[in-house]
Amino acid sequence: KEGVTGPFAVTGTSFGGPHAMAAAVHFGPDRVGFLGLRVPYIDWAVSEEVGLPLRQAEMQYTSVSANTTLVGHVAGRAMMAMCANPAGYFDEPSLLQRAFLNFLQPKALANISKLNEEHADTMQCIKEDLKRGVVCSGQGWLYMSATDMLLDQKFDVRNIDSGIAVVVWYADDDEDCPPSHGAWLVKELGAKSSRVFSGLGHIGAAFVDHVQFLEEVMMA
Repeated sequence: KEGVTGPFAVTGTSFGGPHAMAAAVHFGPDRVGFLGLRVPYIDWAVSEEVGLPLRQAEMQYTSVSANTTLVGHVAGRAMMAMCANPAGYFDEPSLLQRAFLNFLQPKALANISKLNEEHADTMQCIKEDLKRGVVCSGQGWLYMSATDMLLDQKFDVRNIDSGIAVVVWYADDDEDCPPSHGAWLVKELGAKSSRVFSGLGHIGAAFVDHVQFLEEVMMA
């Protein structure tokens, strides 16, 4: 509309990684010049083909089951409760809240405590971002992360053009996305730069030093 044609920088974090990679495959280097991935997942088909573990992908939520099953509704309501009051969950969680966080990520409480101490500003940004997400229902969150919407897409990450500059950050202690996914992408896509976090888990590697991450993507 405004005559802006690119190339653009596309980034994706966690379950946003496959969406960003799909955009890079679809639009190619003429439109996508830079691709930034943080704690990224590889799509289901390629993961199985190259022998990488699936972990979170094994939950097999679909866009239908996320919105129609009892488990989907319970998970959606729990997610809405956390997004509406992230400080309650991240600062002084109740026993029920602690159980929910541990269900999402086994080491979540320890990592959140460390992030609160060492990266207070980042945690404040995360809390504000979660509260903004309340406009999207818990079922909406599950829908966007459903297997058929996310990891079953018919594209091959190996078709990302070598002319696209790639940056990959991941964690060696990620409880959700296997670190092997990040390591494989660094090698397979010939990443211009990469960073491996340790001791902060999935949530820390997803958010810490994000300004630096964006700068690194744009300079790749």
